[in-house]
Amino acid sequence: MIKKILILSSLLLSINSNAQTMVGGWYPMFFSTFDQDTRDQIDSFIKKANNGCVKSSELSYDQNELLKNQILNYIKSKENLAKSNLNLTINQQKNTDDDNTKYNHEQVVITVYSQKCNY
Repeated sequence: MIKKILILSSLLLSINSNAQTMVGGWYPMFFSTFDQDTRDQIDSFIKKANNGCVKSSELSYDQNELLKNQILNYIKSKENLAKSNLNLTINQQKNTDDDNTKYNHEQVVITVYSQKCNY
């Protein structure tokens, strides 16, 4: 029984050490309102950028110019440009609903392309 636990323990250590070798990926952040949760997510995003974890990012929206502007203004008010480089591009996507696909036209999405952090 002890032998199995040791093997399992070394396997977990091996899995965890491999996870640290990840060099990048991407993930979306979805926003439908501008509230405290939105600000917290953006603060986390800026912190990751300040730690060198963000290679680039893209803000996409369809119709909700107000929410897009609220998010951009918040980022500009929080971002220390000397320390952080979000590489943020803005993209308006005009999506058209059809019989098979319905879009959330009011949603704003920030897609974050990550890289290995400077920890």
